[in-house]
Order: sequence, then C-alpha cells, then structure tokens
Amino acid sequence: MRIVQTFWTLPAKSLDALAGGWPSKRYLFMSWALSVLQLRQQYEELVLYTDTRGHYWLIEQIGLPYTQVDCSLNELSEAYTPIWSYCKLYVYGLQEAPFLLIDGDVV
Repeated sequence: MRIVQTFWTLPAKSLDALAGGWPSKRYLFMSWALSVLQLRQQYEELVLYTDTRGHYWLIEQIGLPYTQVDCSLNELSEAYTPIWSYCKLYVYGLQEAPFLLIDGDVV
C-alpha cells in the first residue's frame, strides 16, 4: 500500500505560524519524525507531497526517510490558503494507484 503525507507550508504566512496548532515548531517536527519513522517500519512506500519550504524543513533539515518527495504543492495558489486542507484534495487528484493519506500527527 502506498502511504502519502502532505506538508503544505503556504498557509503559515510566517515561520512562527508553522507550528500547526502545536505549542511550538519543535513539537510539530517531533511529531512528524515519530510518524514517519513508525510508518517506515510498517510500509515500504512512503511519499511526501510538499512545497519548497516543506522540503527544506522535513528533508534537508531533519532528514526524514521518505521513499519519494514531490514538491507539487508549489503549484497551489495563495488563494487556497484559507482552506488549509485543500492540499489534501489536490494530492488525492494526483494519485493513480491505491493509497492511504496519513497526517503527520498520526503515530
């Protein structure tokens, strides 16, 4: 089964807003790391759909072990940012095989 995660940073206008409801960015990234590491133990294919800033944080800075990273979310307009879950609908449309989308706070 293909497991998909999305990390769209555009709705967070500033780096401080990137905490995504967590008390701080530190907890956000700890959750992502734990989620990815647990998923990699269970599933062979783990794909991240993100944007350039998300790639920087999750891949370049933290080094999370995704099997594939796609920066398609760079294509999304700022007009969609009030609907933070829009990126998930966008990613659903990109899939060509069965998949399961799992949020980064699922462990």
